[in-house]
Amino acid sequence: MNAVRAIIWKEIRFFLRKRMQLVAIVLTPLFLAVSLFRFRGAFFLITTMAMVFMGVLYFSWMSFHEEQLNKTTSNLLASPIRVSEFFLGKILAIFIFTYLLELVALVISGSIMWFKLGELPSASALLWALITIPIWGIILTELLGLAYILFGNPLIIRFVMILVLVSIINPALANRIYGLISSPIVPAASGIGVALLLYIFMVRISKERMRKVKPSLWKDFSW
Repeated sequence: MNAVRAIIWKEIRFFLRKRMQLVAIVLTPLFLAVSLFRFRGAFFLITTMAMVFMGVLYFSWMSFHEEQLNKTTSNLLASPIRVSEFFLGKILAIFIFTYLLELVALVISGSIMWFKLGELPSASALLWALITIPIWGIILTELLGLAYILFGNPLIIRFVMILVLVSIINPALANRIYGLISSPIVPAASGIGVALLLYIFMVRISKERMRKVKPSLWKDFSW
């Protein structure tokens, strides 16, 4: 586990260097909360999902693709570290950092909900925000990590995630999303199963296979 902890701290220090991007990500839930609070409980979940999607999309790109371009991944793979430790460290780092940003989004949206509407999120909405949505954020992280490691730069997956993000923050979907919050347990349980299956698949990838993948030529692309 020492190797996993070392990777987690390395990744978190790397994320903290991108100060302007972090400020933009933190301000996004404030904008969404102010814009969508009239939809009552729905905007609380919309804000949370948007934060998780943005965090996973951006930090996965930093953790996997940008390190491929900087040859950091090659150096890690050349060390005695195991593939399971490599993936677990990166996934946990992205999860921890995204979860902390999500808590910021929850405080912002919950405060606006209280002061503007005089009510607080329901217990079901909190379960979705604190448990179910982060679990599916891990799944998205694993999918992106696999795509980066196996294909270099999965532009198609990223564009699909951006389209999903745009759909999430569409006010027309607010009431439909609010209708989903009554049962967070089944999606959470199924999400844990999917996440475990994806991780089992990830750790079976050999270092040799990972070394053969070349990152895309979008070296000047930056968020």
